[in-house]
Amino acid sequence: CRPAQEFSFGPRALKDALLSTDPALRQLYTSAFSPAERLFLAEAYNPRRTFFCTLLIRTAFDWLLSRPEVPEDFETFHAALAPRKQSPARKHIYLQPIDLSEGPAGGALLDQLRSCTEAFFLGLQVRCLPSVAAASIHCSSRPSQDSDRLQLHT
Repeated sequence: CRPAQEFSFGPRALKDALLSTDPALRQLYTSAFSPAERLFLAEAYNPRRTFFCTLLIRTAFDWLLSRPEVPEDFETFHAALAPRKQSPARKHIYLQPIDLSEGPAGGALLDQLRSCTEAFFLGLQVRCLPSVAAASIHCSSRPSQDSDRLQLHT
């Protein structure tokens, strides 16, 4: 595990990573979003923004620190999407909750997640599997600072 450190991804780094110089990608972005949606997304690049807060990472157990990746801009990410397209063999997404309470609140949250996932991955069916206990998952864990539940480090 890497040592704890603090760093942030500010508006400039975000803009450099997300804005493309490829004319085809720029046209796709323009056609995919309305002017109001593009204005909302541009808020991420505003140094005095109120949405899209700067990401601060302070602990060595954070996912981004424990799983370092080579930086990738949007063009590289978009170019890699072609082999990930759905096929008849890959038409389902499975969600398996961990320590989900079976009460109405837990079920409603899972239904909302399923609905959002289906909307995002248009054409794929999302199926919910039964909840599993966090203690049954063999990985590093620690008590969460914000609740009485375990925080898993997979």
